[in-house]
Amino acid sequence: MNKAFVVIGLCLALSGVAFAQQKSAKEEIVGAWTLVSVTSEMDDGNKGEPFGPSPKGVIIFSNDGYFSLFQSRAEIPKIAANDRAKATPEEAQSIVASSIAYYGTYSIDERQR
Repeated sequence: MNKAFVVIGLCLALSGVAFAQQKSAKEEIVGAWTLVSVTSEMDDGNKGEPFGPSPKGVIIFSNDGYFSLFQSRAEIPKIAANDRAKATPEEAQSIVASSIAYYGTYSIDERQR
């Protein structure tokens, strides 16, 4: 079984705020971040973009150690009936294959940043 390592590129726009002192890594990561890229690398060295060249997404890190993430392809297939309860099996499978969401806890080794 091949294992894939996924690197998620994130971007936080700081609105010109200058910090008087250096923040801890945890203080710097807390907030909502916009997904800018997703790259996977298989054990055999093959690389790919599992959500395409322009994925959409957001990850939120809370100050109490929790995170939540949603990521998807730029274009999620539409449901013809415009009602998720009426999605065909093909429409539902296509949407699931094009997106993912999960949540959990995180920790930061401040010494390693």
